[in-house]
Amino acid sequence: MYSRFVYLACLLLALGLAAGQAGAQPLNQDPGPDGIVSVEAENYDNKTEGQSGSEYVESGPTGGFTGVLGMIVADGSEGTNNTGYAAESPSLEFEVNFVKTGTHYVWILAWGPDGGGDSCHAGLNGEEIDTSDRMSGWNGQYDWSGSTMDTPPSSFEVPSVGVHTVNLWMREDGLLFDKVVLTTNPDFSLSGIEPGPPESIRGARVVAFSPTPGDGAIDVPRDVTLGWEPGALAATHDVYLGMAFDDVNDADRANPRDVLASQGQLANSYLPPQRFGFDETHYWRIDEVNAPPSNMVHKGDIWSFTTEPFSYQVQNIIATASSSAVDKGPENTVNGSGLDSSGLHGNTGEGTMWLSDAAGPQPTWITFEFDTVHKLDEMLVWNSNESLESVIGLGFKDVTIEYSADGVDFMTLGTTHEFAQGPGSADYASNTTIDMAGVAARYVKLTANSNWAGILPQFGLSEIQFFSIPVQAREPDPAAWATDVALDLDLGFRAGREAATHDVYFSNDYQAVADGTAPVTTVTEAGHGPLALDLGKTYFWRVDESNDVETPALWTGEVWGFSTIESLVVDDIESYNDIDPPDPESNRIFESWIDGFGIPTNGALVGNDLPPYAEQTIVHGGRQSMPFSYDNSAGNSEAVLTLSSQRDWTVRGVKQLSLWFRGFPGSVGSFTEGPAGAFTITASGADIWNQADEFHYVYKQLSGVGSIIARVDSVEQTDNWAKAGVMIRETLDAGSKFAAVYITPTNADGTPTNGARFQGRTDTDGGASSDSSVATDEQKAVTAPFWVKIERDVSGNFRGSYSSNGTAWTPMVWRPSISMGSDVYIGLALTSHDPDVTGEARFSGVQTTGTVTGQWQSQDIGILNNSAEQMYVAIANANGTSGLVAHDDPAVTQIDTWTEWRIDLQQFADQGVNLTDVDSISIGLGDKDNSQAGGSGIMYFDDFGLSPEPAPLAEVWLEAEAADTIGASWRTYDDPAASGGKNIGSDDGDGDDNDFVPGAEWIATYNFNVPVAGDYKILLRGQETGADSFWVRIPNAIRQTHEDPDQPGTGWVRFNGMDAPSGWAWDEVHSDDHSQAITNWLLPAGDHTLEIAKREDGVLLDAILITNNLDQDQNTLPDTIPQP
Repeated sequence: MYSRFVYLACLLLALGLAAGQAGAQPLNQDPGPDGIVSVEAENYDNKTEGQSGSEYVESGPTGGFTGVLGMIVADGSEGTNNTGYAAESPSLEFEVNFVKTGTHYVWILAWGPDGGGDSCHAGLNGEEIDTSDRMSGWNGQYDWSGSTMDTPPSSFEVPSVGVHTVNLWMREDGLLFDKVVLTTNPDFSLSGIEPGPPESIRGARVVAFSPTPGDGAIDVPRDVTLGWEPGALAATHDVYLGMAFDDVNDADRANPRDVLASQGQLANSYLPPQRFGFDETHYWRIDEVNAPPSNMVHKGDIWSFTTEPFSYQVQNIIATASSSAVDKGPENTVNGSGLDSSGLHGNTGEGTMWLSDAAGPQPTWITFEFDTVHKLDEMLVWNSNESLESVIGLGFKDVTIEYSADGVDFMTLGTTHEFAQGPGSADYASNTTIDMAGVAARYVKLTANSNWAGILPQFGLSEIQFFSIPVQAREPDPAAWATDVALDLDLGFRAGREAATHDVYFSNDYQAVADGTAPVTTVTEAGHGPLALDLGKTYFWRVDESNDVETPALWTGEVWGFSTIESLVVDDIESYNDIDPPDPESNRIFESWIDGFGIPTNGALVGNDLPPYAEQTIVHGGRQSMPFSYDNSAGNSEAVLTLSSQRDWTVRGVKQLSLWFRGFPGSVGSFTEGPAGAFTITASGADIWNQADEFHYVYKQLSGVGSIIARVDSVEQTDNWAKAGVMIRETLDAGSKFAAVYITPTNADGTPTNGARFQGRTDTDGGASSDSSVATDEQKAVTAPFWVKIERDVSGNFRGSYSSNGTAWTPMVWRPSISMGSDVYIGLALTSHDPDVTGEARFSGVQTTGTVTGQWQSQDIGILNNSAEQMYVAIANANGTSGLVAHDDPAVTQIDTWTEWRIDLQQFADQGVNLTDVDSISIGLGDKDNSQAGGSGIMYFDDFGLSPEPAPLAEVWLEAEAADTIGASWRTYDDPAASGGKNIGSDDGDGDDNDFVPGAEWIATYNFNVPVAGDYKILLRGQETGADSFWVRIPNAIRQTHEDPDQPGTGWVRFNGMDAPSGWAWDEVHSDDHSQAITNWLLPAGDHTLEIAKREDGVLLDAILITNNLDQDQNTLPDTIPQP
């Protein structure tokens, strides 16, 4: 049906169609509930070439497409790119002004010719994202797809509002893009050839947008102030507000229909004159009105919101009972088991209801514990609903209801209450509602005085739901346990419903806030501030709601916490662009960081030679880093940045300067000669192949006709395609034309790997080629030691030969046509065919003919490496006072992973620098005070910042068998491979506790102390023996990142799947209920208790580490724990 979708790039060019939106304003995200961004593929903002020079081209016009064009990388031009695609694949870029953050789902309308051209990658801000890569679903069809090959749906996280770049990269060439849609709605769906949403608007909006509350919002305070972002041309605003959609939609100034709440107002906010009712849905619209003389009215979208209910369902309830029948525990009454989405219950008892044990104690009772004291509004009851309920009548009938704030002193609610009987059939709706009269309770106890039949001494319930009135402060801002919070902020919260005043406790001492001894401020509005906070600290706060005319008069709030940003930015390299002067937006990196360009004694050059000038592939954080080339042949290399902001380096607890850097390893390539004509060469390198070579070259210069012969005495077996041989090469660039004859390694048994080979590159930066198709069996059987020769004749033709004795030569069949200039390089080449391995080859009998000049030289070709140089940072005041600190590693430039360097600012202050007014910062390589001729290389720098001192390292090491209390069922074993020679565990047959924590007989308790507050993680040393699962908790932790959802409020983590495949090994405690996410616990300084329980029989536990080093690598921990 879609065979007409042929590749029409040539037709497009003939028709002169144009595409792309270079220089256009960003696409605007729709602020509605779906957060739609929609764009035709041909309306991209930018496109990039792939490593082979291919790019997306327009194809069309194509019948059936939603626009006039599609975008394609021609089939067969690029192949498949599954990894490293951000740097190597052709791409399309779309600039989007996002007004929403969080998860965005990707839908693409496209056509794939077959299974080899039906996939692509999507991403954000140039980053490869594993949740949106490998999109597929277009094999031989034109269709929408939002799926990936791995874990559909395709999505990425938008970190902040504002402009971001959406990327589409080729994975398989031949896929024809038509349209791209983003949405924040996980239920949004597109299929077939439907056109999808209209294309998003670029540039300024003329209608109102970004409503507050958001469109479709629920649980909106009844005294809400409506707000919106105004249209670009608006002079005044008309506000329409009502409870009927049609009225709000159809009303205008001429026919207001009683919903024109405000006409011609100047403010872009509106406070209704009266509070709304509970649980009401309201519709509203903002019309933007132009200024005179046009007075044009731009009708707005219809938005809606629903106000808060009177009371809210209480969550995270723990149920306990006097007794329970098998598979009918009390937890079934509060976990929603048996209820469908409309609140109807089924009639299957196992796993969905609670039933007491017939032999259990009487009277039968069940108790519900909440997370805190609640002001209870009502209780909904689904009574026992077994199939035979109408006959055996086990449901509660006459019931005593008691409540308590502390679990000790209980009060009776009214007298007795009768619960209606369940029908014993499916689709059972709650048929009993108890008015809880606003009592303040954390515990509610139901005691059954009778059941509905009086036949058996058993009592049951299906489901209980409690609803409470929100009298406590909630919805903290910053959100509870938020990280990277700004240093200057106002605290905000949603006030408790009856509060007259709010007591705000605030401190970095958790216990002081929890105990109510922290400083307190009483406010009448739902906020507190402004606050000026320090870097890298965790703060705690609590709001107690007070009203003397209510009972109780005070509602104690929950303790919340948040952590501030870790550093102040000096330069994160993100602001630089490639815009040329005199454009006022120009901000090229080398015009801020002033380097040594044009200064003979300064070998620093900042930035790439061509745009993008800031590095966008090798980065530490964000999108860019600073490339820094150094050449210390004339001294040292330095670049300086004059600060325009963040000049005071003493504020907010700042103690250190931090920066991130990485370089390249030193060269492993070398050569030694001796005796004359005999060479030993070492090299690494990926290969001498494809479009760019990596090898070590020992060379002289040749002009015109000439040759080189050599005996390859040996070539180390680092790979079957390691190569050692003779080469003539046009330039020393990685993509140079060349001709070479190699000997490959020998297998351990003396047999050849690939023998002797003749290879070359006919075009600069083109793919290399070989004689493989015509290689003879004789040359494939060659092993070192053997002679090889390459020669160039008067016509510029190359010939390769090999010989067993250096006199009788066998010409090689292959005759490549390689056109080079007269002046070339001639010499010996070696590659290990593995960039991480160094190989060695030995040569002898090296002879050249022709006009060969110069001494033997050697260098790596195509392998990035750095000479070892000292690195320093200097800062200075405007009056010239400066201080310098050098890195303590003299070969720091050869560190090839991103590494943080933290410098105590006191080192600069001790040299006289005034840290309150720093004027400039310099980064340099070499010895500034004693310049010496040195080497060269390239470094990358990123994320210059100011930080407090890091928290001291805290580690608590524990032997498993040294528990303070250990359950009677745990066993102790002797094992010389265990730390300390002993471990604890259980035997097969001891039974599993998969769903709930076992009793005290299977709990080991460890008391420990941490010297500093902060986030901690736990590592256990165990074995993966088919039984590798524990329950783990720290009961008095302030908070933890994960918890077993079936045991809310208990703190237990289901740690399953220990990574210990062979014997003892360390593994981080992770949550089996949260995709194996590592669990962290926030602990105050002081004493704590760790509890570990068996989950599977056969588990073994040897040692424990509790640490605040969240980056601790489990693979580097010792087999025997350190002794104090």
